[in-house]
This record gives sequence, structure tokens and C-alpha cells, in this order.
Amino acid sequence: MKKPAIGKGPEKDSDQIKKILSQNLPVYRLIAENMYDALYTLDIKGHFTFVNDAVLKRSGYEREWFIGKSFLDFVQPEDVALVQKNFKSVMRGEVVPAYVMRGEVVPAYELTYFTASGKPLWIEINATPLIDQGKITGELVASREITERKKIEEELNLHRSNLEGLIESRTAELRIANEQLQSEINEHKKTEEALRSSESYYRTIFQNTGTVMVVIDEDATISLTNAECEKIIGYPPEALEGKRSIFEFVAKDDLKRVQEYYRIRRTDPDIAPRNYEARAVDRHGNVKNILTTVALIPGTNKSIASFIDITEKKKMEVALKESEAKYRNIFARQD
Repeated sequence: MKKPAIGKGPEKDSDQIKKILSQNLPVYRLIAENMYDALYTLDIKGHFTFVNDAVLKRSGYEREWFIGKSFLDFVQPEDVALVQKNFKSVMRGEVVPAYVMRGEVVPAYELTYFTASGKPLWIEINATPLIDQGKITGELVASREITERKKIEEELNLHRSNLEGLIESRTAELRIANEQLQSEINEHKKTEEALRSSESYYRTIFQNTGTVMVVIDEDATISLTNAECEKIIGYPPEALEGKRSIFEFVAKDDLKRVQEYYRIRRTDPDIAPRNYEARAVDRHGNVKNILTTVALIPGTNKSIASFIDITEKKKMEVALKESEAKYRNIFARQD
């Protein structure tokens, strides 16, 4: 395990990073720009006032195209009534229609839109009111692309329908397996809560985004993290900040590759991958598949990274392949 530099100490180190996060607005903007999901803000009339890079990459439009336009320019005619209703609800401080995940009500909904190239995408929307001095001044919206998940849902539904039609009396086990997969898909839905575009707004994003966010020192020591880290690693922030190296939680088979990315990012950032998958090991020895997004903080040798647990997605892909194999075997036996 790598230890913090002598004289730095966990408290001093944490205070130093928190001071950077409270005083350096560009750092907070970097957090928003490096988030995996799309993030944008609307004024009280529903006009775009801010979009992050993920919005531009996903939509294919330039930033100038968005600013000042109504969000309804993106909405399909069949979804206009729903989106307008939810926008007004959030502006009144109400909770939008939601779904239940792991026993908790999640304020989010799904819809489709078309990119600049005409490609249709499914997205999951989470909207939060922007409040300034007790007054709602607009909305902060976080959206996640779920096109791949919707395709998997459609494929699973098709397989289930065919299997039930062919051998209904002998498919109880397959029906249960598909119902379990559907349940896993619903549990896999995630949403990020983001707040207003200001100094405290970006700091709140770091602490409450719904995604694990970590600031890492040059020597790989975890300087600052949020409460979400406990869901993946099993340790609360106070057990990590200034005390543990990020490499301690990388699976042995992936460690050399991750360390090489870390080295390259500090010598030639342009060729270091910004997004990559690796396996992590939590405090209980459980191995998890993690999608990492990382960037250097300007003017420092520190980096900021976000981590998303994609373990269930990996399991779902394996389960789908197994279901397809069973399906082919059933047809083979029929022949």
C-alpha cells in the first residue's frame, strides 16, 4: 500500500482538496464536463442555459445550437405533453412520475429523441429544481442513454414470447430466468441528482451525483471522495481520504494496465484513455466490473475520476447469451 507523503496527513490533505473544490470554479466545471452522463440546465421558460460535453457528444450538436433554445425542440410530438407536465411539476417543487428501484422511489422517466444525424436514442431523465435564495430559478437535468438496455429488454421479451408459444408446459424455468433478468434490468437503472450551476452547485454534484467521484493525488492516494464509494468499495470516505491508494482496490490481473494508464496520463495525457473498464475488489473480496472516466485537474498532477458499477450489465449480457443458447437447443430438439 502506498502511503501519503510525510507531513501531509489525512486531515490536512482533505482540507487542501476541499479548499480547491470550494474556491476553484473551473475545477467544478471540470467535474460536470467529465461526468459520464449528460447534464444541462434550463431557465424558468425551459430554455437551455448550460450543457456539458456529454450532451454534445451524444447529440452531435454544437453547444451554440442549444443555448437559448427550448428543450421542447428535442422532444418528439408524442412525448411533448408528458415532458411539459413534468417540467411544470419540477418548477413547482413537486416530484415527477417515478419508478421504484430496490424499494426506493426514483424520480425519473424515459423518452426518445433523435441526434443531429437522425439516430434515435433512448434516455432516462432526472430533473431537479435550481433554487436561489429560496426561489426556484430553473431546472438541472441529468440524462443517461439507455438505448442498449432497451434493446436487451426487447430481445428478452421476444425470446420469452417465442418460448411460451412453443413449449408453454415446459418453460417454467426459462420464464423464471427471464423474469429475474427483467428484475435485474430494473435494478440496474440509475439516476444522478445534480444541482445548480454555481460554486456550491458543482461541489454538491461531487458529493451527491449518484456516481462515485474521487480526487487522486500524484502518488495515487485518494484525496477526496463521496459517499457513493461505500456502495462499490465498502469503505466510507473517512476511511479512504489521505489513507489509501486507489491501486489497492484494482484487481490483480488489471493492476499493471491501470498503473500504466496512470503513468501515461501524467507524461502524455493526450494518448491516455479517458474511459476504460477494469475490475475492482471491495473490502469483502467481491470482484466488480467498473467503468472509469478520468481526467487531470488543470495546473496540478491530481486527477479526478468517476466510477460506475457495470457488474449487473455484464451478468445480464452473459445471461442473455445463455438464454439464446437454450432457445436454439429447443428449436433443434423440435427438428
